[in-house]
Parts: sequence; structure tokens; C-alpha cells
Amino acid sequence: MILIQQFSVILYKKLGVPNDQIALAGVDAIESAQMISDAQGRQVSAVRRRSTFVVAAFIGFIVGVGLALLWDELRARRGAREAAA
Repeated sequence: MILIQQFSVILYKKLGVPNDQIALAGVDAIESAQMISDAQGRQVSAVRRRSTFVVAAFIGFIVGVGLALLWDELRARRGAREAAA
């Protein structure tokens, strides 16, 4: 295909066609739509063992940080209550 385009550019130059028309002919050939094969849908599963593990680890991290903050707050309240008593 590229060889045909190069040949047509050489031919256009020998015939005295202006450069902008040569460029336009090249763009027209490059941007022409071609149907190579019919579009077909297929089902792709997004669930994989690695992605499941990453999501589970992230959720576990978030829950762990939340529980650590809650535990720290409960210990601080309990310590303040025992100190006041």
C-alpha cells in the first residue's frame, strides 16, 4: 500500500500536480475507512485472582485503620475515666 502511494506521488509530480493536491490525495488514501473484519462482541471477565486479592487487601487495610482509630479512642476514654475515679 505504501509503495502504491509513493508511486502515485511520483506520478503526480511528473504530471505537474501542485503539492497541496498531492498531499490531499495522500490524506484521502490514508484516512479512507476500510472494513477489515466484522465487529464481534465477546465477554471478558474482570474478576481475576490477583485483582480480587488486591481489592481484598485494600478493604482490609481500610477496615484495619478504622478499627485502630476506634480502639485508640476507646482506650483514651477509658484511661481518662479511670484517672478521674
